[in-house]
Amino acid sequence: LHVVGDSAMVLSMMQKRKQPKAKRLLHWYRLTRRLADLCEVQSWTHHYRQHNKMADWLANYAMDNRASAEVNWLQIAEGNRLEDGVLSRMDDDCKQWVTLGRKMEELKGAVSEDD
Repeated sequence: LHVVGDSAMVLSMMQKRKQPKAKRLLHWYRLTRRLADLCEVQSWTHHYRQHNKMADWLANYAMDNRASAEVNWLQIAEGNRLEDGVLSRMDDDCKQWVTLGRKMEELKGAVSEDD
């Protein structure tokens, strides 16, 4: 399992196994660390906010509505504001990972051709 997130500080703490100073966060750190160990997390990768507009928009949506939302994407109605907001940002957020995957495949192909 590879974890990707947009908080470099949190990712660094998890990777280095450094507990937070704030006592109110210790429970959540320990729980997350235990789950990470159980799932055998292989890497912690920082994903810049500029490539994470979907999560940023969802956080603002929740704050604007003063509520969290849970959606069953298989049953959501066409034209739903939440769905539209997520889908309109998804392609741009994922583009860098798709591009990186293609470059890695090209490199693998180039290496195997040299053998």
